[in-house]
Amino acid sequence: MKIKSYYAETMDQALQSASKELGDEALILNTRETPAEFRHFGRYEVVCACANPPKAEPLLVQPPTPDPTPPVPPSPQAEHKPRRVVVLTGPAGAGKSTCCAKIAISAKCAGTSSPALLTWDSGRVGGSDLLRAFADIAGIPIRELDNAEDFSTALKDLRGHDLLIIDTPAADADTDALSKIAMAHRSVVAGGDRLETHLVLSAAYSESYLRKCLDLYAAFDPAFLLPTHLDESNLELAGPGLERLGRLRIEWCSTGRAVPEDLQATAQVLAKAAAIDTRPTPQPVPSAVVLPTPPLAVPTNPADTIEQILTRFRRDEIPSSTHLIRATTRNAA
Repeated sequence: MKIKSYYAETMDQALQSASKELGDEALILNTRETPAEFRHFGRYEVVCACANPPKAEPLLVQPPTPDPTPPVPPSPQAEHKPRRVVVLTGPAGAGKSTCCAKIAISAKCAGTSSPALLTWDSGRVGGSDLLRAFADIAGIPIRELDNAEDFSTALKDLRGHDLLIIDTPAADADTDALSKIAMAHRSVVAGGDRLETHLVLSAAYSESYLRKCLDLYAAFDPAFLLPTHLDESNLELAGPGLERLGRLRIEWCSTGRAVPEDLQATAQVLAKAAAIDTRPTPQPVPSAVVLPTPPLAVPTNPADTIEQILTRFRRDEIPSSTHLIRATTRNAA
C-alpha cells in the first residue's frame, strides 16, 4: 500500500501526476486546496492510495559474499521486544475510530513502525466498519475483540508489529464491561509492552460533560489527552474541576476530518509554528480591507505555541482572542 500527496497549480495536473506514478488503479482519498503553509508546493493537493503501485526497474546488484560464520540463534529474551500499545478511550462521537486510523496510517507512511489495529467495538452493529475500511485501504491488519481471551490471542498473533492501536467502546454501552477491558489492557504492561492510554474528547463538549468523562473513563487511568474537532470549536480547560484534564499530556490533536493529515503531533505543531513565525508578512492589497495578523510571540512554554498555531488552523484563519487549549507545560512535554 502506498499513500502519497500530489501538489500542482491545477487539480488536473495533480491527478495526472498521481496517475503517472501510481497507475490507473490509484484511489483518490482526498482533494482540497493546499493549506497556506504548504502553498509553495502548489495550489491544490490530491491524496491518493494504491495497493500495488507499478514497480521500478530493478537495479543490478552484486550478490553479497556469504558469511562463513554460522548464525547465532536468538535468545528467548531477544524474541520479545517491547511494543508500543496505544489505547484510545472516550465517549461516542469523540472521534476515537478516526484517530486510530490516523495514527496507524501516519506511522505506516512514515515507515517508523509496523502498526496493527484492534477494536473492542464489535458488539455494536457497524461499530468497526469505519476502522476496517481504513485498514483495508492502507493494508494494515485489524482484529475484532469480544473478550480478554481474544485480546491475549491477538497480542500473540501480532507479535511482529511494534505499534498496536486499540479502539474501545463508549462508557454508555456497559460500564462493567469497560472496566474489564481496562483490566485486560494492563496485562500488556506485565508482559513488558509500553501502554499509553489517551482520553479522546471533542472540543464541542461542555465543561460539565468534560468533568463527567473524567469519572466515566477513570478505570483506564489515562495519562494523555487527545483533543478533537479543534477546527470547529475551542477546548477550554480552565474551568473549575478540570484541573486533572489540564495535567494530562497532549501528544496528538485532531484539527479536521481528513485521514491521516489532520492529526497533528505536538512536534509538528511546533515546527509549523516556527515556519509561520519566519514567513514574510504579505503586503496589503490597495483599496482592500485587510485584517492584520499579529506575529507569533516568543512562547513562554510549548503549550502556548500549540494554542497559537491551532488558532491559525481554523477555517476562517482569523486568530481568536481565546485559547483553544489552556493546559500546563506538561501537555507538550
